[in-house]
Amino acid sequence: MADDQDYEKLLDQNVGEVKSSVRDLEDPDYEQLLQLEKDGKDRKTVKEFLEDRLDDEEETQDSVEEVDEETEK
Repeated sequence: MADDQDYEKLLDQNVGEVKSSVRDLEDPDYEQLLQLEKDGKDRKTVKEFLEDRLDDEEETQDSVEEVDEETEK
């Protein structure tokens, strides 16, 4: 997990750069990024981007859990 300072530097960029930088992260904490954005610049486009990423991550996690449950049967 990155510390807040690393994420704050990332979020100091313009919207396009933020999106690109987040895509380049290996294992981002989307919840942390989203909270920092809300507490900082609070840009609608960045928040929507991070929320979409968070939703995608949760869907992927749900799919993995379903596969695990099927495997256990």
